[in-house]
Amino acid sequence: MKRVWRLAVVVGLGSVLALTEPAQSATAQFIGRVVVQWVDGEKGADRAMVLMEPFGFRDADGRAWMVPKGTKIDGASIPRAFWTVVGSPFTGDYRRASVVHDHYCVTKERPWQAVHRMFYDAVLAGGVPEAQAKVLYAAVYGGGPRWAPIAGAEPGQDQFITVTPDLSEEEMRQLAQWIQEEDPDLASVERKVQEVVTQ
Repeated sequence: MKRVWRLAVVVGLGSVLALTEPAQSATAQFIGRVVVQWVDGEKGADRAMVLMEPFGFRDADGRAWMVPKGTKIDGASIPRAFWTVVGSPFTGDYRRASVVHDHYCVTKERPWQAVHRMFYDAVLAGGVPEAQAKVLYAAVYGGGPRWAPIAGAEPGQDQFITVTPDLSEEEMRQLAQWIQEEDPDLASVERKVQEVVTQ
């Protein structure tokens, strides 16, 4: 009886590990907590905050997206024109995702496509339902910044060409409605957004 029990445990563990290991590697999660302090004395929208502790996000591939202490954030990476459609950056379950997205849209350390996709993954990890996460993804993919390195740029010069697609609030509303009705995959969202911004 004892031998059979041990054998069952070994087989059972082997089965459990085989089944659970991929799920563990596919779990995206936030690293740390968002602790901020408002920046006083700045003119404008008065949204700027400084991160008082390091914060980050680990995507499903295990890649860390860290934001260092002292980073200034303001929610600007989510296009203001779409706030009436998707909500403002510091509200709801996607506010942590907006902190990481803000940082990487400023530093441009990684390609814009990867940064916007990370935002989608982080929004889901924050608890946003999938359909709403796709709408948020469409907003940053179609109205957020896009950048490409400038070949031969000298140190001290701007290292990137940055453009922001011209997507109107009405176009964003139509995209949001299409996403809610059709439940497209992300590749289809990207194609549809690209069609709209290149018309």
